[in-house]
Amino acid sequence: SVQVQYSPEVEFTERRSQETLGSHSNSELTCAATAIPKPSLVIIKESGEVLDVSSEIEGDTVISTVTVSSESGKGAYTCIAENSIGNLSKTIVVRATTTTTTTTTTTTTTTTVSTTTITTKT
Repeated sequence: SVQVQYSPEVEFTERRSQETLGSHSNSELTCAATAIPKPSLVIIKESGEVLDVSSEIEGDTVISTVTVSSESGKGAYTCIAENSIGNLSKTIVVRATTTTTTTTTTTTTTTTVSTTTITTKT
């Protein structure tokens, strides 16, 4: 049996949490790389900090995930996948997001007009 080896193919996505912490939400960054041989993955913040990620392997795909605050974690993140054949990187920019709650009050006024009809017989 012949096994074809190839350099990583990378998909890097951001998913915003529906839950908010104060007025800010979190983002989950997921980097998935498929390659043979299996690639190594790192996610680096624009400051050069290598992030601590949780990883799992599904077949020939390595998936790394990290959660960042959209306020303190805003900035560019780069996922780098590498194996003995080659490497590939993709970058995502996390922007600060605030949640604004707007309350609209609607007042409905109903006026009832009473009409009295007087009939006179002559």
